[in-house]
Amino acid sequence: MSEHIFGSEISRRRFLTSAATVAGAIGAGALLDACGSGSSATTGPTNSASSSASAATPKRGGTLTVGFTGGSSSDTVDGFNVYTSVDAARCVALFEPLVQFEANGQITNRLAEEFSSNANGTVWTIRLRSGLTWHNGKDVTADDVLFTFGRMLNPKTPTLGAAAMGTVDPHGLKKLDKLTVQLKTTAPQTTLKEQMSTLYFPLAPVGYDPKHPIGCGAFKLDSFAPGQRSVMSRFDDYYLSPMPYLDQLIIEDFPTSTAQLNALRGGSINAAGALPWIAVRELTGQSSVTVLNKRSGQWLTYPMRTDTGPFKDVRVRQAFRLLVDRPQFVSNVFDGQAVLGNDVFSRFDPNYNSALPQRHQDVDQAKSLLKAAGMQDYAFTLVSGPWAPGVLEGANLIAAQASSAGVKLKVVNQPIGQFVEQGYLKDPFASSYWYDNKYAAQCCLSMTKTAGQNEQHWSDPQWDSLWNELNKTSDPGKYQDVVHEMQSVEYQRGGYLIPGFFNEVDAVASDVNGLGVDNTIGPFGGPHFELGWLG
Repeated sequence: MSEHIFGSEISRRRFLTSAATVAGAIGAGALLDACGSGSSATTGPTNSASSSASAATPKRGGTLTVGFTGGSSSDTVDGFNVYTSVDAARCVALFEPLVQFEANGQITNRLAEEFSSNANGTVWTIRLRSGLTWHNGKDVTADDVLFTFGRMLNPKTPTLGAAAMGTVDPHGLKKLDKLTVQLKTTAPQTTLKEQMSTLYFPLAPVGYDPKHPIGCGAFKLDSFAPGQRSVMSRFDDYYLSPMPYLDQLIIEDFPTSTAQLNALRGGSINAAGALPWIAVRELTGQSSVTVLNKRSGQWLTYPMRTDTGPFKDVRVRQAFRLLVDRPQFVSNVFDGQAVLGNDVFSRFDPNYNSALPQRHQDVDQAKSLLKAAGMQDYAFTLVSGPWAPGVLEGANLIAAQASSAGVKLKVVNQPIGQFVEQGYLKDPFASSYWYDNKYAAQCCLSMTKTAGQNEQHWSDPQWDSLWNELNKTSDPGKYQDVVHEMQSVEYQRGGYLIPGFFNEVDAVASDVNGLGVDNTIGPFGGPHFELGWLG
């Protein structure tokens, strides 16, 4: 959130995560924008709730009840291991990070007052803001930072963001004073701050219990029923006072987006996050509801395993990327409310390689590649499900497009809980969805050999060498050159199939204010429930 709303002390959070939500809306003009220039101008309707909130005085009190889909019995309140959009919504409200990627492409300090390194990224100094308090009333100190890092480095307590700590020397963690720690790395890692700017790096107190979490976020947990609801109350000692304005935050899980929309229309919830794109048309014009429709860098993807099975052959991966009619995908799956994807992520990173030629459908070339690989008659399987808007619909469309080209592809529909527990990181071809992240941060999450969510099982000697080079680079120009080269490798032989970047569609009752931001990177701008208030 921009400083003209919050003042110059700190830029507000626009949270993004790996393994989170899908939704969006740009409008018909976005497809033309994607096919033509590289412009990222907003083409969707104005976020009236956000606009009015900035011009009005927030009021204290009341309950915000938010509906999400995609929850299950495997839901969690462990801020270190977030898989779904509803998990992210809870954990962002409960926890705070040291640093954070903003939707403007920059990284800002949050709980950290300083997060700096020496020239080659081998010695880092992290100093906390003074006066921070945990939900249990205890002070946030350097001991908590050391505990958090130690937990991430402990193989007995694996966390999804642990790969970013791969070069951190466990014996190089040192407390300098009550608020300051120093860490040393075993190899240069100039991207450490960038890698730690994602959802997977909440600060936790000494003795943290993931089943009964204590954080220092805007809300503290009162009750949690996986797959059903969570209830949180206002944290009076939140460090960005006078926020939060709400007395209570309730997050409800819904089995389908239809049930979610009906609850919003019926008034049993007063906000709905990560809505299907068709909701823009369904809700527009209803006086009791405001649609928050903003561009984003969020992406659906259909990762192919590069280490084993049919997609180990790069020609098969290239073929499937060429089988997809991306304009049709944008039109049918995203309801026209997206921009074309090019199989490379981090669209809003200032270092994004926009010079790569836009990939288009080429059925003849795809069939030729499959034949050369001896896979023209192979029966492929794509695992998917209604895990978030567009995921299953996109898989079915890819299967239909493949079938029209004479390629056998079957979609297996699985519940999200079953997939997370049994198939995630195992299936040769599956569905996934991500928030927008800085490039190096996303690589650390899903591309490096040690990434906790390396869905492609990606390991490429040239790319790996470039990754090592990136972590030694401090010169901005050289840094961008290396990123461009890495993305070129991914474009040529990677395992991610990314048909498009979609916008975020949320909706709120007419009396809900403050939610939603420009250039959003998640539901409600992050989500930013601490900003919400009832008028």
